[in-house]
Amino acid sequence: MARPALIADAWTAGGRQHAACEDAAAARPDGTLAVVCDGCSSSALTHVGAQLLARGAVLGHPVARVDAWRQALELPVEALDATRLTAEADAQGVTVTVAGDGMLAVRDRHTQALRWWRVVCPAGAPPYPAYGLDAARREAWRAAFGDARQVHAEGPGGPVEVTDAPGFDPLTWRFHWADIDLVALFSDGVEQVRQPAVSETSRTYTPVEVPEIIGDLLAIPFAHGQFVQRRARRALDRWTALGWRPFDDLGVAMIACPDAPTDGAN
Repeated sequence: MARPALIADAWTAGGRQHAACEDAAAARPDGTLAVVCDGCSSSALTHVGAQLLARGAVLGHPVARVDAWRQALELPVEALDATRLTAEADAQGVTVTVAGDGMLAVRDRHTQALRWWRVVCPAGAPPYPAYGLDAARREAWRAAFGDARQVHAEGPGGPVEVTDAPGFDPLTWRFHWADIDLVALFSDGVEQVRQPAVSETSRTYTPVEVPEIIGDLLAIPFAHGQFVQRRARRALDRWTALGWRPFDDLGVAMIACPDAPTDGAN
């Protein structure tokens, strides 16, 4: 039997802290892959490098092939200092890979409940996959920041489960379409949507709780066409009306499987 219909879409928005958006997000037209890349703000031209990494993922190319593009464009090696989160789907489910940091979320097919995982690097310096091409840069990163990494697993109203996951290699998850109907990838800008806090003497901004942000972005009753772009624009309109602002760039990509697979799908 044919695989169930898959629909993928992606969206980015620049944050107020950056002149150029350093996040990139993309999706394959056949719905089998979605990707989000988040460029390092302190490295040169990562707004270009993140786009190259995202395009490479859509085409199925490894980071080494993308680095060849970088060299052909005469970009500095630091241009590929970016995270890369991918969701790659088949007939039965989807495999999510996180190289660096960021967030993934899934929606339960039967209850519509959300669950999400944040990959956090306590030192604030994630292991960019491009470091794997240069042993000296990889060891310099490890010497400066260590390889501490955590996974924070969360759900609405539930406790946060924190797991240590030190190391350089990407982390992976596997989900089945029989259990979920939507998987989403986010750059860490999802944690930097802020709301005003006004006192008699000052006006500051504090982060909006992550469940509210991803709840807005995943409020998708039916996925079709450019469903991520439409939903994200509506969410952004709501945030603007509330005075909320994305302080960091935000990249979002999703794959939806509206119909559960049947036995024997391939």
